Amino acid sequence: MDYRLKQGESVPEGTRRMAAEQLDRALEYLDCQDGERDKHVHEARKATKRLRALVRLVRRDLGDEVYALGNQCYRAAGQRLSGLRDATVLVETLDRLVESLGEDVPK
Repeated sequence: MDYRLKQGESVPEGTRRMAAEQLDRALEYLDCQDGERDKHVHEARKATKRLRALVRLVRRDLGDEVYALGNQCYRAAGQRLSGLRDATVLVETLDRLVESLGEDVPK
């Protein structure tokens, strides 16, 4: 899944293909049940960021209404995922801090 136009591919075709691939990728990561939830949430967030970037790139061709809807949708999805990601990072940071302090951890 390349995030670029293929040789001979028109911009509208490539844009639709890339958007579909990123959306599929995000959904696959969120549907995955292999025990690596945190990694999959992170990857899904990256895919939504790519989708927003793509929407911004073709904003003029989409028109204001379609752009606003797409941008709002992908931003909201990313924000929902960021809460999960942020919680994971906080726990990991606390674990590393406790590990580095060893016996000096206040109880």
